[in-house]
Amino acid sequence: YTWTNSGGATIGTSANISGIPAGVYYLEVEDGNGCTSDFGGFSISNPGAPVAPTLSVDDSTPCLDGSSQITITNIDGAATYAWSGPGGFSSSATSVTLNNVTVANIGNYCVSATVAGCTGPTSCQNISISPAPAVNVTAAGNDSTVCLNEDFSLTASGATSYAWSGPNSFNASGANQTVSNVTNASAGYYVVTGTDANGCSAKDSIEINILALPTLTLNTNGLNDTYCLNSLANINVTGAVTYSWTGPNGYSGNGSSINIINVGTTNVGYYSAIGTDANGCIATDSILLLLAPDPLVNTPNDTTLCPGDPLTLWASGGTSYTWEGPNNFTSDQQNPLVSTSMDFVNQGEYIVAVVDANGCVGSSSSYVTVTNSGDCLFIPNVVTPNLDGLNDTWEINGIEKYLNAEVEIYNRWGNLIYSISPYATPWDATVNKGATIDGKDGKVPVGTYFYIINLNEGDYPPFKGYIEVEY
Repeated sequence: YTWTNSGGATIGTSANISGIPAGVYYLEVEDGNGCTSDFGGFSISNPGAPVAPTLSVDDSTPCLDGSSQITITNIDGAATYAWSGPGGFSSSATSVTLNNVTVANIGNYCVSATVAGCTGPTSCQNISISPAPAVNVTAAGNDSTVCLNEDFSLTASGATSYAWSGPNSFNASGANQTVSNVTNASAGYYVVTGTDANGCSAKDSIEINILALPTLTLNTNGLNDTYCLNSLANINVTGAVTYSWTGPNGYSGNGSSINIINVGTTNVGYYSAIGTDANGCIATDSILLLLAPDPLVNTPNDTTLCPGDPLTLWASGGTSYTWEGPNNFTSDQQNPLVSTSMDFVNQGEYIVAVVDANGCVGSSSSYVTVTNSGDCLFIPNVVTPNLDGLNDTWEINGIEKYLNAEVEIYNRWGNLIYSISPYATPWDATVNKGATIDGKDGKVPVGTYFYIINLNEGDYPPFKGYIEVEY
């Protein structure tokens, strides 16, 4: 047997009940086979009993963990009140409050008034729980990993209003949020509290991880990233998985290594590598490619030498030197000695290749002419004809090449004392013109004598000068 009142509360489980207040009651009878029949309602009145309490509730459908207050509005000061409800709830107050409501609090809360031993009808208030919103937060693209310095977006759903909190003092409201230019301080849990139209709320969160950017390292095959004109430049990069390049004069490329062919002025500048790692994070680095100036090579001007002259070449502008020239001449000296006595076989172009500190190569040349011209004559200004084997005759080097040469020697009074053409036999201080010389050897005395030499070739003027005769 199950007896219930008008509020649906069970008031007895035996065949007979007594001591119940005025009201309407219902009976359910179940036999041994589990079959049931319902009876009633049965109305019991008590003319002397107080009226049923009138109830007011502030929220009959509170949120989970919320509260609800039920209040008797027609309080009878002479009455006592008895409450009953789910989970053995009881109270004698004129107002009851349910805090931190859970599913165990769902059901009818009934109250009756008793005056002078007479109990009046029961009034009941049903309490149910409003479901919490199903709040959900997602990251754009369902990717909660973000590269350093990039942006990420979060979206909340399932409620009508949203409040956010997160790392680095993040606070915001609204369903959609974007965090820009993230740093490592942006990593962590982002929590959203969603509230629905019933005022019920729920939370969800998502962890955002910040990925480090790849660290790119750029290198070149050039000395201090500097290249010689028309050389090949190689630039390589490490630290990522895929790479793209930009550079001067509209340059673009791909791969971990690029080549710049025939480097020139249009290739000078910054080459930037954009590297992407396995996480899709991107970093950029650049390197400055420089063009070294051509070596400034200096060598002697073209020159003319006489046979027998020495020749030492020189060069500047580099750190190493390689010379080549006539008669199979080679040298790796900066200032090589070609010959102590030049001859016609040494005549020609002498070329030097110079390597500077940047490894760049430059060259220059000097043309050396060997000629037996009048300028090559060597005319001594002293003769000592004492037969000691030293300077006994007046040797004029180079005059033997001039077969029409005339040589005249005069004393201090202007008298011609010697004349010869060609000058095949060097003068030994004897006289062959004009005056005769006393003495056994017929040689002129000590003194200063004057000469005139005519080559009688080309445009050479006469060579004039003096010669000292000493014994």
